[in-house]
Amino acid sequence: MKPRSPSQRAITVRAGTRPTARFVPLGLLAILFQWGCADPVLLQQYLGLVNISPSGGAVQISVDAEISATFNARLDSSSLDEESLFLQHALEDGGQEPVSSYMQVDEDLFSVFLLPRESLSYDTEYCLVLTTEILSQELGPLPADVESCFTTTGDPDQEPPVAVAGDDQTVQTGDTAFLDGSASWDPDNDEISFFWSLISMPRESSASLDDPLSATPSLLVDLAGTFVIQLLVYDSSYISSPDYVYVFGEDPLE
Repeated sequence: MKPRSPSQRAITVRAGTRPTARFVPLGLLAILFQWGCADPVLLQQYLGLVNISPSGGAVQISVDAEISATFNARLDSSSLDEESLFLQHALEDGGQEPVSSYMQVDEDLFSVFLLPRESLSYDTEYCLVLTTEILSQELGPLPADVESCFTTTGDPDQEPPVAVAGDDQTVQTGDTAFLDGSASWDPDNDEISFFWSLISMPRESSASLDDPLSATPSLLVDLAGTFVIQLLVYDSSYISSPDYVYVFGEDPLE
């Protein structure tokens, strides 16, 4: 990708925002716009975005969703290439990788459509990048780079993990109950994480779980009565239904 001039600004589109009002060049017009003195006729002298689809910040987007950008003027198609307008996705190391795509231009709608050569991945963040190298036939270039990101939906073929909190147990007061959720499992063999919570206990109890994010936490039973512990497990996409284990505290016989 060609380096950008330090004077150019990049705009990131977030959920609930409309990018068109941000496409104001630096200088006098930006000052007038800031103070509420912008003339709509003046704003139309600059190439701007009317809509981006999917919208910035959107989640649960279908991997087959239409990817497009609509402008306020007819584009110069010769300025549209893989360096001026492209789709990229985030890598685990924090970098970005471009997505090879076909490009279609609808001159009547002032729109550009990107068609990825391969299906998008599930549960992945993608960013549509539009640069100042995009030109209109009459209004000049896009005044600022724009990056609009969205996240695709999870794989519909995946299933949520299953929480197994273990057997109920009876423990004398003052002793420790050892819980075991290691029988929990994931149908897709994904790695799972654990979250235990103590949701009910005797009124005067001050008990708490030791290491509630492990597969095998423990609970010091400080009073006689019933302790109810909930287990949830989750993989990178789904949370399980809860499972419960009961610990019954009993005073020792004299």
